[in-house]
Amino acid sequence: TTSNRNVTVFDLDIDDCSSFSELILNYTIYDEKTKDQTGLINATIEADITITKGSLSWEYSLNSTTNLTVCVPNGTLNSSSLYSLFSIARYQATDHAVEYHHLDNFNLTASNPQHIFLYTLNTDTADTEYSTSFLVNYQDSYFLPVGNAVIDLLRFYVNEGTYISVEHGKTDVGGDTRLHFVTEDVKYRVVVRKQDVILFQSSSFLALCQTTPCQINFNEESTLNQVENYTLEDNLNYLITLDEDTRTVSTSFSTLDGSTLTFVLRLIQYDAYNNITVCNESITTSGGSLNCVLPPTARNTSYIVEFYTINSPENWVTYRWFNLNPHALETFGYSGVMMTVLLYLTLVFMSVTSGGIAVVVFGIIGLIIAGLLTIFTMGNIFGIGSSVMWLIIAGIIIIYKASKRKG
Repeated sequence: TTSNRNVTVFDLDIDDCSSFSELILNYTIYDEKTKDQTGLINATIEADITITKGSLSWEYSLNSTTNLTVCVPNGTLNSSSLYSLFSIARYQATDHAVEYHHLDNFNLTASNPQHIFLYTLNTDTADTEYSTSFLVNYQDSYFLPVGNAVIDLLRFYVNEGTYISVEHGKTDVGGDTRLHFVTEDVKYRVVVRKQDVILFQSSSFLALCQTTPCQINFNEESTLNQVENYTLEDNLNYLITLDEDTRTVSTSFSTLDGSTLTFVLRLIQYDAYNNITVCNESITTSGGSLNCVLPPTARNTSYIVEFYTINSPENWVTYRWFNLNPHALETFGYSGVMMTVLLYLTLVFMSVTSGGIAVVVFGIIGLIIAGLLTIFTMGNIFGIGSSVMWLIIAGIIIIYKASKRKG
C-alpha cells in the first residue's frame, strides 16, 4: 500500500513587502548629526542581499528612498533548517556622503527581523559639521594588511552620552577602506570584525587630518586596541566598567555579524526587595555604548547591574554588582585601626579568666563586630581579607582541638 503525505514547499523569494508579509529587513536613513530625516533630499537606499541555506544561495537587489523594507513569503522561515543572511546597503542623499552598511552571516528567523538605522553625514562645508573622507587602513600583528574586514565606526553623541554605530567600511586586499569623519571636534571609536570574530576594539580618538589624503592607520598591536578587555558572549563583545568617583556604570559593546539589537543597561538597588530601579538606559544599534549615572540622591549601598537585549527572543547577557558604601579607611582614617585593636583587646581581656577557648571565641567575635560596624574593612579573599579569614579558621581549629582534649 502507498501512504499519502502532505509536503508544503515554500518559494524563497523576496520583495519590498508589497506582496510578501514576513519582514526580515527594515532599513531607514537619517541625517547623522540630527538623527532625523529633516533636510534629507533625494535620499536613496540600495541593498544587495544574499540568503544561504546549506549549499544553496539566492541573491536579490532592491532599492527605495528613505525607507527600504524587505519581506519573504509568510511561512518561509518556519523551516527547521537555518538561513543565513548577507546584506550590503549603500545609501546617500543630496549634500550627504555615500556610505555603506554590512550585515554578515546573520541567523535569519521570522521572530527577529532587522531594523537598521542608516546615518549619512552632511558634506556641505557651510555647515558646522561636515564630512571629511579618510582612508582607513587596518593591519594585523605582523603589520600585514587585512582584507575583507568590516570597520564599524562609532560616533559619540555628547547630548546622549553614548556611542552609536554610524558607518561600515569593508577593507580591500590592501587593508584599506573609506570612512567619513567630522574632524577634530567629535570623538570616535572603531570596531574591526571579520568572519564573526572581533579583531580590534579601539578606545576613543579624534579624527585629525595630518596628510593628503586624510588617513588613519590601525594595527592589531596598537595601544588603542582594547579587545582583550572585552568579554565574548555568543554574538556579542562587551565591556562593563564602574567609575566610583563619578558614580557612573558604562558598557561598550558590538555584535560580531553587524546585526542591530536593542541593548538595555539597568541599575537596581540591592536590598531585600530588589525592586528599586535607579537607572534604565537603552539603545538600538550594532555597536555602541550605554552609561548609567547614579544620582546624588541614590544611597551609598550595593547595586545590581543588568545588561541584556530585548529583541525577540530576549537575551540575557550578564549581570554584575558593586558597592558604593564608603571604605572604613576613608571614614575613620587610621583611627579605625586603633578602634579595631581596642575592641579586639577589650573582648579578649574580658574573657581571659574564662580559659583559652573563651579568649579565642571573643577574639573572633571582636573582629566580626569591627567589620559589621564598618570601622574595619575585612577586604576580599586576597590581602587583609585573607589574613582575617585564616585567623578565624585557625581560631575554630584551636577551639576544636581544645574541646577534644577536654573530652
